[in-house]
Amino acid sequence: MKSSEANDGVRPADGRSGGELTIGELARSFGLATHVLRHWESVGVLVPARRSGGQRRYTDDQRCRVALVLRAQRAGMSLARIREALDAPDQQALRDLLSAHLDELARRMEQLREAMEMLEHSMACRHPNTVECPRARELLENTTAVCTGEAHTGGTGREKGPGPLRGAVSG
Repeated sequence: MKSSEANDGVRPADGRSGGELTIGELARSFGLATHVLRHWESVGVLVPARRSGGQRRYTDDQRCRVALVLRAQRAGMSLARIREALDAPDQQALRDLLSAHLDELARRMEQLREAMEMLEHSMACRHPNTVECPRARELLENTTAVCTGEAHTGGTGREKGPGPLRGAVSG
């Protein structure tokens, strides 16, 4: 008999057994494959409650944790950073970690804003070659420091080869 057809009287039709979910039920409720939850267990971001026979069972607390992991991943956090946040020794350590991640998100958002500005300009630009457009060149020059590493290393960037305007390909 298929598990979807089984109803042993202990488990309600929604698949819950005493408020617990199997790994398959939990994974399906989030549109995930079961191997994803097993991987999360192996890296320490999800710890199931275990029952006899070693079968994984998950409570509403673990269901909430899955939602938290998914939200953190959408915010760009790696599983290692998520584990670090979940295992933070105290509130200050957690705040420090989250603050650093917020700073990283702000940096990435600025990069995305710049990329959108360049794309929007390129779509509206009447020049046949983007690098011939004075406004496009201005936008590109504003990102030269990031492209050459000047923003991070404090160097000139010249040792890394030509900048984006010197070796630009028309297209």
